[in-house]
Amino acid sequence: MAWLGLHRPMSAEAGGMVQQADRHRMYEALEVQKLARSLFVGGVEARTADQTLALLEDPACSTIFHALFETAEFQARVHILERAGGGRAWDVVLIKSGFSVKLEYLYELAFALLVMRRAGVMVRKATVLTLSREYLYGDPVEQLFERNDCTKKVRELVDRFEHGAAGMLQVLLGAEEPTATLSRLCRTCGYFDGDCLGRGVDHSIFELPSLANSRLDYFAENGIVRLGDIPASVILSGRQERVRQAAVSGECWFAPELAEGLARLTWPCHYLDFETVTAALPLYPGCTCHRQLLTQFSIHSRWSVDGEIAHHEFLADPARECERELAEQLIARLGGDEGSIFTYSSFERTCVKNLGERFPDLEPALRPLRERMVDLLQMVGDYVYHPAFRGSYSIKSVLPALVPDLSYAGMPIADGSTAIMKFAQMARGVISGDLVEVTRQQLLDYCRMDTYAMLRVHDVLAHACAGRVAAAGGR
Repeated sequence: MAWLGLHRPMSAEAGGMVQQADRHRMYEALEVQKLARSLFVGGVEARTADQTLALLEDPACSTIFHALFETAEFQARVHILERAGGGRAWDVVLIKSGFSVKLEYLYELAFALLVMRRAGVMVRKATVLTLSREYLYGDPVEQLFERNDCTKKVRELVDRFEHGAAGMLQVLLGAEEPTATLSRLCRTCGYFDGDCLGRGVDHSIFELPSLANSRLDYFAENGIVRLGDIPASVILSGRQERVRQAAVSGECWFAPELAEGLARLTWPCHYLDFETVTAALPLYPGCTCHRQLLTQFSIHSRWSVDGEIAHHEFLADPARECERELAEQLIARLGGDEGSIFTYSSFERTCVKNLGERFPDLEPALRPLRERMVDLLQMVGDYVYHPAFRGSYSIKSVLPALVPDLSYAGMPIADGSTAIMKFAQMARGVISGDLVEVTRQQLLDYCRMDTYAMLRVHDVLAHACAGRVAAAGGR
């Protein structure tokens, strides 16, 4: 991928434009960096490599922001440089908006130190600033961050990088494309389908669920990329074999046990979806960094497969935290009967459990809701497979395959990450004025689509069972 990225830059159409949610995460990262910088009084911004070098030589400069280092081969930026004890050595500070130090942060620091070493800059310490789990809305900014000394681990990585740098550069800068090797990284690589091993492959081995490393190694060693090329001698699990057969036949598979699973439902059936908001920095009093809060729900209900459909919804006021109000509305809408409550994954069950723990007085009314929940994702995974799923049981993959006339395409908000971002922007006042009502309606439309999608998928499963009974002469 790295060679292709240098020699065949991906177009916006091929790679996809930067999503709104990605831009929001970038905005949050910059906001966190700005707060971190406020703790380093007297820091000076370095816009170019020459400015960085000049500040390094200026004894009056103790802190440099956004320092840029360049060598003949590499370029690296550093969030913050602190002069170590007034001497010529420097402490490198990386700012991150998570709680823990990830391996990718160490790699980022190590690469920066490698470039600095080659530029002749002495480094005393390498530190990652992460957010504190204890920080609450309104606390002083001094309590927002935790310092993590990563010097030892980073120096070890720098030595490894230095040892392999020459060979890496030779491959990356060479005119000849290196031989591609099948690996787990291929699954998410933007070049896999169009420019690499997956080119022209309709269904790849990455559609297999629970693909073990040992099995992937076997496929790599034998040049097997297409599902249909897996030899009959290779023993797959039941679910994996189902995926392979569907890909080869092009036909949808329904398990005989599906009818029994549907027969266990209790009418009326309800279809429930939650949306949440989370932000790197606390949104409301009493909240911590990255606190996940429920902000809305959608419920579709009906008394039979062909019965009249009712809909109820709730959307929080972004100016305040509304979880108790949401919980009370949820009980009011779902507590009047014993019907099955469809969800898509166990997320809603976990959310209702958390609401009960937060509001103990509501737990007696919330517990029965959890007990009535039916995971449609698990039901589809156990009883259905369509080749158009392409290995994914996400509702965004399942819906167009089973219900071709219904789609999220063209919706202003069409995924959960964007929904989170839009609500957070309203809460912070980034979205204001007339746009607030426009955004609220878009959020309602998206959540409503999720529950209606579940209802329509349930229709497909029910009608598939009815068709089998009819074909069997009513047995």
